[in-house]
Amino acid sequence: MGAAVGGGVWGRGVARHRVFRSGPHETSVYDAGRNALFDPARGGWLDLDTGQVHRYAPDSPLMPYMFLFLGAGCLAFLVLALNWVVGHRQLVGYTWRACLRRPLDITVLLGFWALLLAVPYLAKGDVIVAVLGDPPTAVFLGVTLGAVLGVTLLVYLPWIVVRGLPTIVLMLRLVRAKTAPSGPGAGRQDALRDVVRRAEVFRTDAGHDLDSLAGLVRAEAFIDLLTDQGSDTMLDDLLRDGPAALDAPPRHVVDRLMFALGRPAVEVNVARAFILRYEWTGAAGNLDRAIAVLDPLAAKPPRWFWLTLTDRSVVCRTLAWALKDRYELRADRADLDRALDLVRQVSGWDPARARGRLVELELIRYRATGDPAALAAAVGEGRRGEPDPGTVVALLERFDRDGDSQDLDEARELAERLVETRGPGHPLHAVCLTVRARALDASGERDAAAQCLREAVGDSSSPLQTRLAAAVGLGELGAGGPLSVEGYAAAVELLPQMAWIGLRRDDQRWLLSRWQGVSTAAAAAAIAEGRVAYAVEVLEHGRAVMWGQLARLRTGVEAAGAADPALARRLAEIRAELDMPDDGTGPDPGHRTGADVERRIRLGREWEQLAAQLSESERTGYRELAGAADHGPVVVVNASPLRCDAIVLLPDRDEPLLVPLDRLDHDELVEWARQSADPDGRHQAMLNVIAPRLWTDLAVPVLTALRPHLKADRRIWWCPTGPFTALPIHAAGQHTRPGGPALLDEVVSSYTPTIGALLRSAERAVTARGRLVVAAPQTLDRPELPEVAQEAAEFLRHFPDAVPLDPAHVADVLTRLRDARWAHFACHADAAGLAVADGVVSLDQLADLGLPGAEFCYLSACSTAAPDPRAYDEAIHLAALLHLQSYTHVVGTLWEVDSDKALDAAREVYRTLTAHGPPDSGRAAQAVHNAAQTLRQAAPHTVDVWSSLLHIGP
Repeated sequence: MGAAVGGGVWGRGVARHRVFRSGPHETSVYDAGRNALFDPARGGWLDLDTGQVHRYAPDSPLMPYMFLFLGAGCLAFLVLALNWVVGHRQLVGYTWRACLRRPLDITVLLGFWALLLAVPYLAKGDVIVAVLGDPPTAVFLGVTLGAVLGVTLLVYLPWIVVRGLPTIVLMLRLVRAKTAPSGPGAGRQDALRDVVRRAEVFRTDAGHDLDSLAGLVRAEAFIDLLTDQGSDTMLDDLLRDGPAALDAPPRHVVDRLMFALGRPAVEVNVARAFILRYEWTGAAGNLDRAIAVLDPLAAKPPRWFWLTLTDRSVVCRTLAWALKDRYELRADRADLDRALDLVRQVSGWDPARARGRLVELELIRYRATGDPAALAAAVGEGRRGEPDPGTVVALLERFDRDGDSQDLDEARELAERLVETRGPGHPLHAVCLTVRARALDASGERDAAAQCLREAVGDSSSPLQTRLAAAVGLGELGAGGPLSVEGYAAAVELLPQMAWIGLRRDDQRWLLSRWQGVSTAAAAAAIAEGRVAYAVEVLEHGRAVMWGQLARLRTGVEAAGAADPALARRLAEIRAELDMPDDGTGPDPGHRTGADVERRIRLGREWEQLAAQLSESERTGYRELAGAADHGPVVVVNASPLRCDAIVLLPDRDEPLLVPLDRLDHDELVEWARQSADPDGRHQAMLNVIAPRLWTDLAVPVLTALRPHLKADRRIWWCPTGPFTALPIHAAGQHTRPGGPALLDEVVSSYTPTIGALLRSAERAVTARGRLVVAAPQTLDRPELPEVAQEAAEFLRHFPDAVPLDPAHVADVLTRLRDARWAHFACHADAAGLAVADGVVSLDQLADLGLPGAEFCYLSACSTAAPDPRAYDEAIHLAALLHLQSYTHVVGTLWEVDSDKALDAAREVYRTLTAHGPPDSGRAAQAVHNAAQTLRQAAPHTVDVWSSLLHIGP
């Protein structure tokens, strides 16, 4: 401030001096200092000593102000520049050292500056000489302009050479690469990769300024590369560097300006990367992150937004893309409506680019509402724009509805053009192949359609969900023949890759629920082709994927220990991070959807790469699976729209025994499963209908086939799939007739979520630990359970050394379970978990415990064995979870049970377990069977009371 004031005062003084010295004046003016007289008639000063006349060029009227601001500005600039140099001395030193290595560049730039300075002299040399002929003026201009030129030459000229010019060249290279033609041999991708490489070199050198601009250039090039050729690995760098560019503090005023102008573009690119990350990995949290980034820009952009390096239409279209993906994931109509509003708004500004997104959204709206206007809008918009897969689908949808062959012909033509223009390596190649296959199938060219779908399944440049959709399409195209086996088998192989270990369990659940029924359809297709053993293998590989991933996470270290200790140590480190609790109870649960998600994805990928070195097959062969039947028949009950069957595994047969269930219908079974999950508790009425049908159409054919193979204990294990997982198969019988036949009188039933789970539980070693009883008669917002105290006392009567928790709290339960070999829960429960005094012990918290060597768990609570109807084959319920991850034997319930009946059941179960001495968990199945018999004898017609209880385990 002082320099500016001093320079302004000095400039003002010089200006006043020059007004006095230069004139012109209307009257004669005498200058005593030089003994000169201004003569108006001659327009100059007459030197009275020599008689010579000196003519002066008149100054501009603005000259007084120019000297004022020149003095203030230049001296202030000098002080600020010196202060900046002191604060950025490392950068200044770096630029000078770099300049010394570029003598040609500095020489050329010095010459350019010299030329700039010479031009004014050549044009107005006499004026300049006249002005500098005045000593006060010459001193003033020499000091002020010299300060500016000196700082420029010594500080900013080297920076321009080292950082400024390369930045301009880098941006010009980006523009040239973005405008280059795409396609095979066009060189666009090589040019973009060169920009990425140069931007990375620029970003990581010792200068460390303009990092945000380099990040912007790199992100732009990456996004264009991903548009041309999809690659999940590219997203790693983009999602690492994009947020880093947003967080990088500007180093100086130019950097700050570039940061302000480039930030919206970086934010849009980062949001696009989040969306692509979701589409490639299924990590749904990335959609929320993308929307959170774009929402402020779309709702209320800054006033200076029009000056930035992005377009608001790009922001709105990208936000609509994220909302569309989230609608398809969660079916929230508000997301679809908002996406449509955004794209319609943008279509007025940039109709060409908005058209493809509008076609896609109108098509989704048609499928959601059935509105013909939406389909007509999709077709109309698609015809006005460039070829797009959405247009092909819209035309095919209208052909299916109206039967107009012109729509089919147009769809085929567009599909052919799309496959040609978006060939192998393009991220939409598999999508284009899929829509082409649909068009060919509609034309009756089934073989050509199948070949397109095969190529789509094998296209590694496309997201897994796109390839999975193509595999399912291939299975559906086969209509139960060999083609169905091929397609569904490919889909089953892709399921574990899609719900991979790097995802959070919530994301795995969402993704698997979208593809429910793939494994059962694959098994049905294999059975139709006579490959029954293969059907068993497919079912085992494609079910309980989520818990299988968790089991691999915990057993991989042991598998690597003997072969490669170093590999085992690294796997253990990764497991420690991936296996951390995922219940969102930390101080900032929302933060886990940020950098934590990316870290988990990278750790998951590293785990997959390291685990691949073990060369262990994830698929279990039938001969090994058949070992689960060593102690009794295992009956896999499969239901799909194609057919329903029971597959009986027997230890003395190379092939399983097939029992077709021709009288059962898949749609009917789905309706029964829905009734079984009825929250209003109308299970008795449901069972009056279902139990007789389960007897005649399921139990009788199965018993007829396996009766010769039953052992003396009459044990049988049911492995239900699909809607069968929600049905009480053990309740099959004619219960409305006194003395009617019932499965309960024929066999002792147990259940297993998968065959592999039964094998592992039979081999599981039990460790000697304590016992725990959790009693929660009163919980928040739930009715009181009056018999819970007596139930806990019954457990303590048989196990006096057990630790009682009453009242039970979440933290205490999780802590005590680690030391409990036996556990009994008497409380409320639902899909979220077990309700205790201060909250809910969730499924994820129990899964994160990992209790090796646990033996027996009794879940005397409501619906602890009821599956999630969105994902029947994932065994997402408490009883299956505890069995798969911890306990050898688990007792659970399919629906709610009255507190007094639960007490009677628990009393009978523990009486049987201790009837022959110390508690024997090996008699758990017989104990549950006896409890059901006891409850049935007390009330024969209340099937819903005794049939709710079931046993899971060997």
